Formats: sequence, C-alpha cells, structure tokens
Amino acid sequence: MQSPTPMVEMESEQPFKYDYAKCDLDYCDNYALHMQNACYVCGGTYCFEHVEDTHHHICFTDPPEQKIYKSGDMFSWRFDVPEILKLIDYDAVVEEVEGLRPGHKCIEIIKPRMHRSFIRMVGSFNFHIAIYFDDGVKWVMRIRRTSARHQPELAISHCHSSELATLKALEDAGVKIPKSYERPNNSKVSKYLLYLYQDLIEGSRTWDIFPISYNDDSLTPAGTRFIQDYAAWMISLEKIVSHGSVGSFCFSGNDKQIVVGPHIDHIMNLNLDFPYYAGPFDTAKERWIYIIESRMKLILDKREVSPSQELLQYLIMLEMRELVYGCAEFDHGPWYLKHYDLHQGNFIVDGDSGEMKAIIDWEWASFTCKEEAFAAPPWFSKEETDDHIGNKAEELIKAYENLGRQDLAEFVRNGDKFKRLDNVLLHSVKDLNYLNDTRRAFFQLPGDQPEDTPTTIEQWMEMRITRYIDIDQGLRVIFERRPSTKVPQLRRRSSFIREKLAKEQEQERKKINEQVDPADYHLPDSDDET
Repeated sequence: MQSPTPMVEMESEQPFKYDYAKCDLDYCDNYALHMQNACYVCGGTYCFEHVEDTHHHICFTDPPEQKIYKSGDMFSWRFDVPEILKLIDYDAVVEEVEGLRPGHKCIEIIKPRMHRSFIRMVGSFNFHIAIYFDDGVKWVMRIRRTSARHQPELAISHCHSSELATLKALEDAGVKIPKSYERPNNSKVSKYLLYLYQDLIEGSRTWDIFPISYNDDSLTPAGTRFIQDYAAWMISLEKIVSHGSVGSFCFSGNDKQIVVGPHIDHIMNLNLDFPYYAGPFDTAKERWIYIIESRMKLILDKREVSPSQELLQYLIMLEMRELVYGCAEFDHGPWYLKHYDLHQGNFIVDGDSGEMKAIIDWEWASFTCKEEAFAAPPWFSKEETDDHIGNKAEELIKAYENLGRQDLAEFVRNGDKFKRLDNVLLHSVKDLNYLNDTRRAFFQLPGDQPEDTPTTIEQWMEMRITRYIDIDQGLRVIFERRPSTKVPQLRRRSSFIREKLAKEQEQERKKINEQVDPADYHLPDSDDET
C-alpha cells in the first residue's frame, strides 16, 4: 500500500477531540454507535453501553410521548440554518461571483430568512442558495451541512476538497457535468463555510420517468432515452483512468495538482480518529479489504452496532472479506472512476424527453476495477432478491451493444455481485435472502439455491460461526461477550405511537410548505445536490 498523498488542507497536528458524534445522554462522553440509526421513539443516538440498557435508554421502560433528541429529527437540517444564515455575507458573495464571471452582474440572490425557506433547497448533505446573473445564467451556492454527517470537521473538509478535485478532473477531461467554481483565494466569505458554486441545472429526477413500483419494471420512451444517454455518458467517463493507485482524487501541493490520494469513505469516515482516511491503495481488493476490516475493528471497539447485533454484523464482515479475497476482478488494473452514490436523485433529466442533463454529487467517487465501475446502477435491478436482471439493465446492455461496446454490456450482465457487495457493506443490508444471493453471485452459482443454503438467519449465523471461529480471534472475542439474555423489545407507550409520530411529521411538512418563501418556488425540486 502506498503512503497517503497529502491534501491541501491536511494538517500536521491531530485536532482536538470534540463531541461531533457523542452519545445523546448528557452524562456520557462515549461516541454514539457508528452505524446504529437513531431510536424512532425518542430520537436518541446512544453508545454501546447505553443503547440497550433498560436503565438508561428510556424507551425500554418508559417511552416518551414524543422525540426528545434532535438526532432523530427528520428535519434535522433546520438546526444548521441559524448558524449558516449568521455566517453568510451576501455582499461578499455578490463580489465573489462577479469576480468569477468578469463582465457579468449578479442581479439576484435568493436569501432565505429562516429554516423553512430552505425546504426546496436542502439535500441530504448540502444547502443551496440560488444566484442569478444579468445574462440569464443561474448558479447555486452549495454549502456543506454538518449536523447530518456526524463527522469531524476536518474529515468533512477533506471530502469537500476531494469532490472539488474530482469535478475539476472530469471537466478537464471533457466529461459532461455541471461546471463548478471553488472559493477564490481572496474570498471574503466566512472561512467557516464549506461551499462551492455550480451551474444550476434545471430538470427532473429519474423517478419522474420511471414507475415507482417494486412490481412494475416497465420502460417509458423517456426512460429508454435516459438509459441510452447514460450509456453514451459512461463511455465518455472511460477516459478517466488511473494506471497506478486506487483511491479518490485530491489536490497535491501548492500548485494543486490533481492526483489519486486517500479513499473517501461513503457517507461516514471509517476511521474515527485522525487522519480519518486511508490510501491510496495498490488494488481495488486492498481498498475493499480496508473497508471491511475497518468495520470489523469498529465492531470490536464497540463503536459500530449494538450488543445484540454485533455478532451478526461481524459474521457478515467475515463473509464479505472471504468473497472479496476470492474476486479476481479486484486484483488487476487499470482502474476506473466510479460514482458511489448513483441513486435516482443524483441524475438530472428532462422530464418529458428523458434526456440526461447531468450526474451530480461526486463527493464519494473513487477508483475501482473496470468491471465494477461499469456495472449498472443499483436501482436498475427490479428487486433486491430477484434473479432477473431487470428491464432497465437489459436496456443498458442493448444500448452498449448498439454503441459497439460488447465489453461494457458484459460488465452489466455480470455486475450483480458488485451491487450486492456495495449494499451489504455501505448500506448495512442484512436480509437472509440477500446474503444468500450475494454469496451465490460471487461464486456464479445457478439460480436454484444449493441444498445446504440456510433458511433462517440463525442457521446462517451458526454455519458462519463454525466456518470462522477457529481462524479469527476477533470472532472469538465477539462470541464470548454476546448478551446472555435476550434484549427486550423497545416499549411503545401505546399501539398508536408510530401513527402519532407519522402524523406529527406530516404536520411539520405542511407547516414548512405553507411558510416557505414564495421566491423559492421557481427553483427545481432537489432531493440532493443540484
């Protein structure tokens, strides 16, 4: 493995520890569990010691009538807004964008006055402020959120810098993406804001041109056009190649040369301590093994999942490591850039024709083998456990063949294992059928399950314990400390508590929509970055 390539913002000294992901209990200084969702009753995120402790997690014994912690608030972005509004100097923004577009005047900036004004301009990890020029050009100022990430600020800064480098590399190679502009060196905007400017691409998301149904995999003419455009666009991405290292793009040195540097982890950094990211790696296999073994270490350190879930999660990591070790495609380059967040909200399309106008949100892009890079996006499959590749994937195969790229068509045909690996490791899928199908995909087994296929998750676990207990010390540690008694179910104060919470959330949505600034309504819908 090569040593990490330094990034521009990399500091030589470790920053102080602060409670960016602390257990929600005021009297606890431990980190909240890395991959444990907030409690749906109280909204709290807890550490390993308290998440299933009936004396501390009140939902086991005396659940509250409503959420009491902001971690579980579905509108948690509103807690970022007051700080962002306080930091934004709009005069400085106007001066900055006019400097980036000499000869043009900024004629309007949509200025949100309160958190409800952001409702149509907030994504999973960014806020957006619309900027209008005198020649009709529109930009967005895309500002990083912090509360949604539960990450150290320096880790978020490294991720932001990596995305800027990726966007610059794509633009320099002539790949069609929204043009981006980073903060200039003479910026007067607050240094505490992480942001970039980007062309505002108006359009729809792909869920507008595909039926939203698990039982309907049909294609509309617009859907077919989109897939054809996507195939041609992927061929243009093929020119982005790394002949040496596997990792993510970053800037190096004062001249900001774009190089392959540390791998930027998906959603949350796997190393919770400085320097947060590892790499670059020699092969895609090394990179995947790093991801898996980082998760295993988090489990052993009691920082990943709850006591009742850690044995299953650790066994899943052992299984995935075995499958990755046996995957020959991960051994050999050259390496190709993969967008690791290709959900439907990150495609901008013409809602009528299906023309693909842009692919956005490149913060987790990283290099991998060509077979994985050109596998179909996960949502092209009809169902997560369906053997049929899906009409969207079939159409993508046809599009590649029509473009004379039989090799890329084969990658789509054989790409199921990469989708499954991604879902298990990066999205914590632990459904029994999905785990069985993942193993089958890696070993290229026929559609019918072998006779020794486990039929319950308990049976699956027993088979893996038998397989790994003598060869993995970590498993023995987990096995010995597993709870001796069954964890009680979270108590609900009444049978309608979930309905009550759902009604509260719907009321909050309506309240926000009623009070949003009218000026915001001409902006395109945005589930994520635009």
